[in-house]
Order: sequence, then C-alpha cells, then structure tokens
Amino acid sequence: MQAVEPPVDDADLTAFAEAVRAVAAVATPADPDNLSGMAIDFDHYLAQCPSIREVTVTTAPDRAPQITAACLAEPATSPVRIAQEVEQIWLRDLRYRHWEVHRLRTTPTSVELEVATRVDEDGYYITGLIMVQWSPAWGEDRS
Repeated sequence: MQAVEPPVDDADLTAFAEAVRAVAAVATPADPDNLSGMAIDFDHYLAQCPSIREVTVTTAPDRAPQITAACLAEPATSPVRIAQEVEQIWLRDLRYRHWEVHRLRTTPTSVELEVATRVDEDGYYITGLIMVQWSPAWGEDRS
C-alpha cells in the first residue's frame, strides 16, 4: 500500500490563504470571459488525465474559488498517483506563468488542489479548486 500524505497543517493553510489575500489586495479577479476561458482549459486538461474518468467544471466569478472542478477518479488509481497527476497538470498546463500558489491535500478518499494564479504584473487573478473523489460503489482499499 502506498503512503498517503498526512493532513495539511494549519501553517500550510495559513501560507496559502495569505498568498491569495496578498494578490487579491493588488489585483482584480478575472472577468467572466477570462474565467470562462480558464474553465474550458480546466475541463480540457483534467479530462486528459489518465487517472480521471469524469470532470465537471463550474464557475462563480463573485466568490472564491472562482473555478471548481469536481472529478471522478478511475477506481484502481491511488490517491498518491492522482495527486501527482493533478499537481503536474496544474503546474504544466493550467497556471499562468507570472505567479501561482497551490495547496495539495490527499486523504484515502479524496485529493484536493486549491490554486490561485495571476496572469501578469498588472492583470487579473483566478482562484480554483480541483476535487477528485472515487465512486462510492468502489471499495475502500486504494493501494
């Protein structure tokens, strides 16, 4: 059985929240058009992940996270593998190059990646949450 990351401690949560607050203090959130474009990218890249069976992306321009991707994992895939793949997709394909911050949480039943990114020094930012879970019909052993 592969090890699962321990729960994220409060220091990680605080650092992530502080980084997002700092960028929100000097930048504006994405407008609906830019948010829609990023939502399309979330759907496209996460759907290409070999360990993800289904992706549903929603947006909420007026609250955080602005983008939420709810994903259903392939049954035989471990949380550790999902976490690695989702984090790689975020860093390689989804984030803007100017600035990003993310926080990964992995449990035996879910993987969550909270993200924020800023398009450029004078531009907007986007916040998001990628949640991956397994079908409830599937057993508890995800080794």
